[in-house]
Amino acid sequence: MLTVTVALPKERGGLDGGVVYFDSEGGFSPERLAEMATSRFEGEVVPKEFLRKIFVFPVQTSAALLSNLCSAQFEELIVDSGVRLIVVDSVASIARREFGSSHIALRQETLSQEAARLKQLAEVFQLAVLVTNQACRAHSFFLAHPIVHR
Repeated sequence: MLTVTVALPKERGGLDGGVVYFDSEGGFSPERLAEMATSRFEGEVVPKEFLRKIFVFPVQTSAALLSNLCSAQFEELIVDSGVRLIVVDSVASIARREFGSSHIALRQETLSQEAARLKQLAEVFQLAVLVTNQACRAHSFFLAHPIVHR
């Protein structure tokens, strides 16, 4: 819903801004986005201008994410399209796929680089960044160390 709100025209309570959505799991649903937008447009047809404000980038690796974030073309997109929000869904999915539970130092360094670049973009271009994560519990820890409530 945040994506919809940012892209909505100001007269509909939005920011009239662009949104960049990095999708690492293939979970972005244009159909669901259109449903949410339709509810905000009170049943009217969602204008094509609204849908053109949302840019979806499928990413499978940290290198691909960083390459996009650091490119001059990406900065041009931010400026030319009035991007007000960058969404990374899910940063953990990429790290888990690439590093698993090993190479923790390299995983942390990569996540730190991504976070630093996102922070820089937020500050320079005065936009918001939303990074989703996946909750995952280490089953072996819980089996080996039960939590007892008294």
